[in-house]
Amino acid sequence: MTCKEASMVRCSSSPFIMLLLCTLLVGMLSAQPTEAAESTPIPHPSDSLFQTAATAGSVQIVAGMGQTCIVNQARELYCWGARSSVPAHIEQVTQVSIGVRHFCALAPDGTLRCWGNNEYGQVVVPSDIGTIIQVSANGMHTCAVTQAREVSCWGWNAAGQIMVPTDLGSATQVSAGGHHTCALTTGGTVRCWGSNTYGQATVPSDLGTVVQVSAADFHTCARTTGGTLRCWGNNQLGQTTVPSDFGVITQVSAKGNHTCALNSSGTLRCWGEGSSGWMAMPTNLGAIAQVSVGMTHICTLTTAGTLRCWGDNRYGQATATTDLGTVTQISTGMAHTCARTANGVLRCWGDNEYGQTTNPSNLGSISQVGSGTFHTCALMTDRSLRCWGDNTHGQVTVPTDLGSVARMSVGGHHTCALTTSGALRCWGANSSSHLAVPNNLGPISQFSIGMNHICALTSSGTLRCWGANDFGQISPPSDLGTISQISAGGLHTCVLTAGGGVRCWGANGSGQATIPTDLGSVTQVSTGGVHTCVLTTHGRVRCWGANWYGETVVPDDLGIVTQVSAGIYHTCVLTQSGDVRCWGDNTGGQATVPRNPFGKHTVYLPFVRR
Repeated sequence: MTCKEASMVRCSSSPFIMLLLCTLLVGMLSAQPTEAAESTPIPHPSDSLFQTAATAGSVQIVAGMGQTCIVNQARELYCWGARSSVPAHIEQVTQVSIGVRHFCALAPDGTLRCWGNNEYGQVVVPSDIGTIIQVSANGMHTCAVTQAREVSCWGWNAAGQIMVPTDLGSATQVSAGGHHTCALTTGGTVRCWGSNTYGQATVPSDLGTVVQVSAADFHTCARTTGGTLRCWGNNQLGQTTVPSDFGVITQVSAKGNHTCALNSSGTLRCWGEGSSGWMAMPTNLGAIAQVSVGMTHICTLTTAGTLRCWGDNRYGQATATTDLGTVTQISTGMAHTCARTANGVLRCWGDNEYGQTTNPSNLGSISQVGSGTFHTCALMTDRSLRCWGDNTHGQVTVPTDLGSVARMSVGGHHTCALTTSGALRCWGANSSSHLAVPNNLGPISQFSIGMNHICALTSSGTLRCWGANDFGQISPPSDLGTISQISAGGLHTCVLTAGGGVRCWGANGSGQATIPTDLGSVTQVSTGGVHTCVLTTHGRVRCWGANWYGETVVPDDLGIVTQVSAGIYHTCVLTQSGDVRCWGDNTGGQATVPRNPFGKHTVYLPFVRR
């Protein structure tokens, strides 16, 4: 890969920074009928909450930093949102806990499995820890209570948060805060250690007998035997000011700079940061049995067995998690994925910072979906086009005179549509003048949008490309022959010839334009950001090019595949049975296909490089 190509494609070695900086890079599918072509808006609670019937019951809900996890009655673990992949070896689970970028799951036999970011050893469970009965992960450290009632902590120790006091004695619960840790002893006393900048580790002397402790970033809360709640530490946002008229408290959950509690009547009250914004509770919430506070979202389980979440939904952490059903088309964006079901329903998941995975109200039935960097478009069954999400460059502002649309394709920050009269219209970002459709283009049969270039196949079979040509992506070989499909990617372009062959040109620093010699006959090609995937005549998927997140490592249990869609750093396929499978980058939860967490389900586990 050349230096210029690296700077344009792989903006940083950090996946998180890469997601933020590489916003111009998106490789879309061809717009043919068989293929899909800085403040954060916080959804109103009525928009972002969801309800899912908990037919199998639920053991535990946990809201984390951009993700949500459930352990259901069948002891299955299901997570969604940012970095929410569950490793294959995690099967039966009794408890789950989420840190900043790591997860820990406790098995019925008392063994603990942790995964995710391991910068400070927070996922390396001590080999001699013995049987564990409770786990708490927060910040970048992890703590556990063993069967012997001993507390053990590991991970980041900048403030002494993993240095368990030698005289702690027997404990029943541990709660890891952002930079401090608290434990509840068998005698009902609370001990805290680590950072004490705001007095969060200084336990009030008149606390009394405690039955639950919850440590947040810079404050701590404790529930006493009489149902009284006491909080201490940082109170700049009112997070330690407990409402005086709330009655007997039965549960407390503190996270970040806010606190939520349940009283004996099942009423939920929250205070602290976001109390007048994203934390505002739905009016029809009902009686609550369990609450979990995430960094910027809240999840509850009602006494009727209904799961409700609201607040920040930029990673889909507050989005419904029901089964997709039978899918007929998939489309991969930068950090989100969309699917169209057999009955024309649109489902999207993953990064939702700009509302790109939140369907507009009264969307209706769709015939095609396209996913861009931060926006989504849907072609309705009445041939009208609707777009939503980021509109910084006007990419979701559909021209009022567009008319009836036959097909559409979504690029990084731009959108194109082919009208039923055969005219191609494009709008949005135009840094390489790629929105200027050639006047002499003539009628076209299909088209595909890359990062900053567009290719179209005319009705006479001629391939025309325009826009950026830094890597020769709009300069096709002269001997292509008859073309049956085109796919413009990040900085390269590929076509499928009438004989089932694949030809690619443009950027090739990661081998994305180098066709495997043993490829065989192909029925579809899809170009991603820096990788390419094809579907063979036998229904198998082959991928090559950059493999920074495992996006080219095709699972060997896919079965027969009917469609493939290569995103920026992740890949999704549609199987013959109508299932969606995804793998590769899962920073925004884009590779975690929605499943029903409340019943028996098959969890397809994408590969994620941490």
